[in-house]
Order: sequence, then C-alpha cells, then structure tokens
Amino acid sequence: MGSGRSNSDPLEIDRLQKRIQELENQIRETNLPAAQIRHAELDPRDHALVTAKREIETQRKLLENIVENIDIGITVANATGDFLIFNSAARRILGTGPVSGVENWTPEYGCYRMDGSPYPADQLPLARALRGEAVHGDELYIYNPEAKKNVLLSVTAAPFNDPQGDLEAALCLFYDITGEREAKAQFESVLENIEIAVTLVDATGDFILFNAAARRLLGVGPVDGQDNWESEYGIYQIDGKRYDTDQLPLARALRGEQIYNEVLTIYNPEKDEHRTLTVTATPFINPASNFEGALCFAYDITATIEAQKQVSLTEDRFRAFMTNLPAVAFIKDREGHYIYGNESFFKYHQTTPEQLAEGTITDYDLTSRESAERIRDNDHSVISGTTPVHLSEVLSNSSGDSTWFEVYKFCITGLKQETLLGGIAVDITERRKAADRLKADEVLLRQMIELQEKERLLVAHDIHDGFVQDVVGAKMLFESLLGQLHGNESPIDCEDAKFKKTANTITDSLSAAVTEARRLISHLRPLIIDEEGIIEAIRYLISEKRYAESLKITFLPQLAQHRFDPLLEGNIYRIVQEALNNVDRHSEAGSVAISLSSTENEIYLSITDDGCGFDPSQSAPDRFGLRGMRERARLFGGALTINSRPGKGTRIDLKLPLDRPTE
Repeated sequence: MGSGRSNSDPLEIDRLQKRIQELENQIRETNLPAAQIRHAELDPRDHALVTAKREIETQRKLLENIVENIDIGITVANATGDFLIFNSAARRILGTGPVSGVENWTPEYGCYRMDGSPYPADQLPLARALRGEAVHGDELYIYNPEAKKNVLLSVTAAPFNDPQGDLEAALCLFYDITGEREAKAQFESVLENIEIAVTLVDATGDFILFNAAARRLLGVGPVDGQDNWESEYGIYQIDGKRYDTDQLPLARALRGEQIYNEVLTIYNPEKDEHRTLTVTATPFINPASNFEGALCFAYDITATIEAQKQVSLTEDRFRAFMTNLPAVAFIKDREGHYIYGNESFFKYHQTTPEQLAEGTITDYDLTSRESAERIRDNDHSVISGTTPVHLSEVLSNSSGDSTWFEVYKFCITGLKQETLLGGIAVDITERRKAADRLKADEVLLRQMIELQEKERLLVAHDIHDGFVQDVVGAKMLFESLLGQLHGNESPIDCEDAKFKKTANTITDSLSAAVTEARRLISHLRPLIIDEEGIIEAIRYLISEKRYAESLKITFLPQLAQHRFDPLLEGNIYRIVQEALNNVDRHSEAGSVAISLSSTENEIYLSITDDGCGFDPSQSAPDRFGLRGMRERARLFGGALTINSRPGKGTRIDLKLPLDRPTE
C-alpha cells in the first residue's frame, strides 16, 4: 500500500470539475435541459453543441481515469450516506469496498481516533462534510482487514453542492501517512538522541523545537524571548566577554544572517562548568505554513579543544625533545626521500630544513653509494615487514670520514595514511672503537691465560719430572741406607736417640717436600686434566685432604662427551677450585653439590652449598675470587651467576659455549 501521492492531486480534480461545470453552463445557455442534451439526438450541424458534448465526455473520462489511478483514496457520498464514487486507492487503503449508510462506516472500516477510541460515525470527516462542514487534514486510524494492520490516514472532506447551491453530496480525500508518521517518529527519535543540540525559534524568539542534547548542553530548558537568552544561558564569547543579546548567533539568524561554526562558551548550571560550543544558525522559512524563524545547531567541542591543546602541547614537547636530542632522528617516505630531520640530523649532514622540504634528498646525497645501498636494503626490510629493526650502519660524510651509527628503524603512518619510515640513530663510533679495544684486550687476556696455563703446565711437568723425582729418589736412597745400617754392623749406632731423631727429621722433610711439590703441581695445573680430562680432575680436586676432611662433596657429571678444549677444561677447573676455596674459607657449609652437564653447543656447571650465604650486592671489593670467576666466564663467552641470601646458602651457575670466542 503506497503512502506517497501521485502527480495528480485534488487541485487537478477541482480544475476538471470546474471545467465540466463551465461546459454544462455553456450547454445550459442553449435553453435545453442538460439531461436532454446528454441523451437526445443533436443536429449534426450544431457544431457548438457537439463540440461541447465531446469535450464534456473527454473531461469526464479524464477525470474518471485520474480518480481511478491516483494514489489518494477518493470517495463521494450522497446525503443518505451511499457512495457514488469509491476509487481503487480507497479500496486498497481501506481493504474493502463501499458500505452504504453513515452509521455503518465506523464498524465496517474500523475507524479509531488517535487515542485508540472508536470514532463516532457522525463525527467522521465525511459525515461532517455531509452536514456542510469542511474538514482539512484530520488524522484517524482504520483497520485494513486485507493487510491485517492498522493504517494511519490523513483525511480531507468537503461538501459538494449542486448548481443551485444546495448540498448534494460530499467529497472525501484520504491517504496513508503511516510511513510518514513512522519516518517522523524516527526523525524525532534521532533528533532526541543525537549529540548535536538542535533548536528552532519563531520570529518572536519563542522555542518551537528544543531537543534533549540542547537541554544537556545548556543545563536548562527552553527560555522564550531572545532578550532572556544571554542571561539565562550564560553565553560568552571565546575571549571571555559576554555577548550582547542582539549579537547572539540565533538572534542574528532571526534577522536573516547566516552563521557558520561560531565558537562560544556557555555556563552549564547543572554541571557547574563552562563548555565550549561551535554554533551554526540560519534563517528558517516555511512557505507552506507561512512560518518564519531561525534554526540553530550547537555542538560541544570542549573535549576537542582540550585535545587540541594537548596535541599542541605534545607537539611543542616533541619539537623541544627533537631539538635537544643528541641522536639523529629522521623520517623518510617509501622511496627513500627524507621528509623530516631534527637538529642533530642537519648538523651532521650539513643540510637545511628547506632542502628537506623539497623532497629530493636521499641517502645517495648524504653518504657513499655503497653505504646508501645497504641503508636502502635495511629500509625496504622494515617497510615490507612492518617490523622494527635494530642494527648498525656506517655513513661516510662529505669529508670522507666514516661514522658508525646504532639505528632503530620502524614504520609510521602519515597524514594521508601512507607508510613512512622513522628512525633514530646514535653515533657509536667512539663506543665501537672502545669496544674494539676491549675486544683486543680480551683476546690478549685470553692469550695470556692460555700462555699462563701452558707455562704452569711446563712448570708442573718440571717439578713433577725433576724436583719431585729427585726428592723421592733421595728419600728412597736414605730409607735404603737406613735399612742397610740396621742390617749390618756399623760404627753408627742406629738405636741412638739422637740419630733416630735426625733420621726421622730427614724422612719427614723429604715427605713434606714431595707433598708440597704435588700441591704446587695441583695449583699450577694438575697433570690429570691433560691426561684424563675435566671429570677426573674435579674428582681429584674433591679428594684432596683439605676438602675431604671439612666438607661432604657430591659430584654428578652428565657430559655428552668426555674431553673438551684443554683451555676450556682448565677454565672450568679453576672456577670449581675457587668456588670450593670460598666454601671452605667463608661459608661454614657442611655439604656441597656439584653438577656438570653439556649439550652439543654448551657446557653447564652448578655448585650449591648449604652454608651461611651472603648478599652478593654487598660483596666486599677485595673478594677477587668472585670477580675472577665472573671474568673467566665472560672471557670465554659465557655467563656466571651467583644466587645467595644470608642463611640460605649459595648457588653458582656457569654456562660456557663449547666453541671458544673468536679472536
């Protein structure tokens, strides 16, 4: 069921009816009754009458065609309530055909008032028109049994008089405004729920429309009379001055002025706060109802203004940060053209903001071609992968000097949603030189340690193969000599107390010399390391008398292989040795657990005791043992951690790569 109107409307019908009336009047002037003219045989020679009759018939057919095809319900009822005209739109809208008798219209057509109560038959617009009353735009509901729903109608009805002026019938026009009402309701709902304040005033300054947003924004409802607006709504110009009443945007719009996005401030008494608004006001003229007034839209931009202030503040801070940032900061487009650089950028590259603004500067203009190509490759990897990249890059400036930069590159989004490349570069040339020097020192230190281990090994061999063998031989010869003296007659009295004491002293001294020599060999580099490997070397260390007497030591080796680089094995041995020395001297521990394991790439050592523990952060500066263990681990590319708390024992964890650091 359509709710719109066709191009033919009641005005067209009135025009046709008037034209028919004029033609009938022309015929009536011939002094023949109209009925006789319609039905009698006319003299073919009477062209005026023939022409008039034909035009009447043509106009009648046109009128009937319009009535049948117009999308407005049209009915004509006589004085008794019988329908003379009932077009197809009326049947479609009402869902049924004509019903005779005024008293039957309400029950048959299901007519209801807007409040839902049944419409009295004698009060229906068509019934009132039959009594001579003209009804314009009445609204009522009918129930359409065909569509099985209620339909809202707008109804206009007027009396229809005969040529003598007597009431002959009544004409009723109606159309479906259900959709219009729903659209209006939706519009009103939108109007009430949008965040934009909408107000409409008439020419006197009284509010016709004042939506919910306007109430929320102003903190008060409509105040009629433009003289009251400034005082009641607390309206201020953006500079804080109060508005003159006649200069308010809505007041100026009432005088015909157009105001677009004027910014002002209002005081909201409900929230006890000032709000910043942008206001648009325009004159409003509705010729259909002869209404004149002004329409005003207002939007709260307080948050936007605050955000803009924050953005401005952020931009100021950003500029200050970038100006004072010692690192080089830059932004490039996808093609590698620089579009931003900070003060450090311009200082290093000896360029200007104006040159960057031209959008033609690339890395090929700032460094050597080889460096530029490497930089562009790095840029592409960041832009294509949209992931940050942290790397080192070398640049050659116009003087030919090379500078190393540590660069952090990342993707950012431009104002046009395009992908840009941002970066921060720190000059690490001096740091790199220092690192190179440190690396060289570490290589030298490792070489010195290796040389020291070799020298210790040589000394250990010399002591073992020379001194120890000589002392052991002397002891054996002396003991043999004593045996001979005891077995044969001799001028020496072997039972003499003084002799026995001297002999025992010589034997003890020789034994002590052998023991001390072996201890020195152990401290220099136990030969067992090179002969049988690190596992047996640690077992030998554990079995030493000084540890065996004071500590219960357990050792669990789980190595993927039994032999490693000799220098690595020596380094592990020294760390275990130093750890056991610390436990023996400082921890007051009763037990120590040592575990040694390895993978294809790394070897792991763990040493745990149940001693008194300590705070590693408070370790005395003169405790070189801990520092020495850490330095050994670092020099060999590993890491050593010490976990301890007072009263909770100590745990040392060592991780070393099986491959020695490259020199």
